[in-house]
Amino acid sequence: MIHEEENVKIDFSWFLFIGHCKLGFTEKEVFRMTLKKFNQLYNHYKIYHDLDMKQITFEQLEEAQAKDDEWL
Repeated sequence: MIHEEENVKIDFSWFLFIGHCKLGFTEKEVFRMTLKKFNQLYNHYKIYHDLDMKQITFEQLEEAQAKDDEWL
């Protein structure tokens, strides 16, 4: 089955807001990024921000994940 593309509007103001206010890039830098690069940086930011808000380290996160992965 072939999916027809819908006319989806992209909200560039959201990209500018996140890129400038949350990621710290200039407006010019944000608009020169590819969507792939922007999304990769934003995903890293979300992970880091979650860890920062929970006040947990990557080491503690890995330990918690290891405990969850145990089958016994």
